Amino acid sequence: MNVTTATSAQNVSSTYNRQQKTSTESAATTTTQGDSVTISDEARAKSIEQGPHSLEDYRLPDWYADMLPLTKTIDLSQQQIGTPYRETQAYAFSQLSQQDQQSIHDYSGKLSTFFHDEVARLTEDGSADYVQIRDSEELQQAVMARFESDSSANALLERMQELGQITL
Repeated sequence: MNVTTATSAQNVSSTYNRQQKTSTESAATTTTQGDSVTISDEARAKSIEQGPHSLEDYRLPDWYADMLPLTKTIDLSQQQIGTPYRETQAYAFSQLSQQDQQSIHDYSGKLSTFFHDEVARLTEDGSADYVQIRDSEELQQAVMARFESDSSANALLERMQELGQITL
């Protein structure tokens, strides 16, 4: 019986080694294949002309932060280890009605959509990039115009102000 167990252990070990080898060969094949990207000479020249950008260059504009619902932001002064749950924004959010929680989610989605749509519109002709328009009055006004022209979005904006969720 011990011999049979030893034989079974060897078979299991041998099967495992074959599976590992097959898995490694598949991974090697997968990693050697990949996508390639071609950058036009014009884009390369423009990139060199504009110089390197830092991560800070791609931050959201300050006015956007003022439009974010407080329950969707992180207040680092309150997020210390050991902070009682009742003092966190997550707790404040949980105390809102289901309808108000949904309004916050809907508003956040509209804000994000409007912002990204307007950034795309303002940069689509290639004359400017995000870093150049990020803090522009034009971008802020375009996003606000989208809220004003969409009655449901405007109602959500007003509700956020009533709830004290935004600091406009």
